[in-house]
Amino acid sequence: AQFSGEIEAEKLKRIRLEINKLGVDALVLSDSHAVAWTFNIRGADVSHTPLPLSYALVPKEGRPLVFIDHRKLSNSARDHLEQSADVEEPAALTAKLSELAKRGASIALDGATAADALSRLIAGAGGKP
Repeated sequence: AQFSGEIEAEKLKRIRLEINKLGVDALVLSDSHAVAWTFNIRGADVSHTPLPLSYALVPKEGRPLVFIDHRKLSNSARDHLEQSADVEEPAALTAKLSELAKRGASIALDGATAADALSRLIAGAGGKP
């Protein structure tokens, strides 16, 4: 597979600058476009759009997590993605957010697309959305 454009490390550096500006511990990317752009991944879940449905959790420090159905990734795409992030099934997102929130983490959501349910989940577990 061919991966082009800006490398993931540079994109993650830019995202972490925003995380620091926001003064939060992590950012949830709930827009599949943003996840695909950040990690240079493609898929076919959305008609006429090369995007796999996915979420990402980018911490201020450490490896990001990408929540995507493993069946949507070819071996080469998974190998590529795992160079920059850990890969989890989509169902693991709520547990991970709850875990961070219970530690009092401040978690930013990309406001344009973040589900209200994610915000309520974070607040309900003691975090700061």
